[in-house]
Amino acid sequence: MCTVQTLKVKTKVKPVGAFLCEILETRWYSSSTWIQLASFHPQYQFDGESSEASSHFTNRSPYPMIHFLREDMMARLLQDFPNPEQIPQRNIETLDAIDPTELQRRLDNLA
Repeated sequence: MCTVQTLKVKTKVKPVGAFLCEILETRWYSSSTWIQLASFHPQYQFDGESSEASSHFTNRSPYPMIHFLREDMMARLLQDFPNPEQIPQRNIETLDAIDPTELQRRLDNLA
């Protein structure tokens, strides 16, 4: 069975959850492999945060995309990473130290 967490992205793109589940179930899913979906979008915005928050840039990309992460591989990698639960906060702190105009300029230069 496939479940996709609802991704709250402010965009006009239609939801693709059912389509992704179909792909995962027919091509890549096995009972021992779980796939985590990481979404990225030019206007990505976390629900409940200010529209000006730098944290949104952790999930922004020049083009809409979904990254498929095998959870078993991530678990192995994170075993040797110090304090993996702090990764999101460290990323936000790094982005907060950069001027928002500069963050947008860098993102625009990737396209």
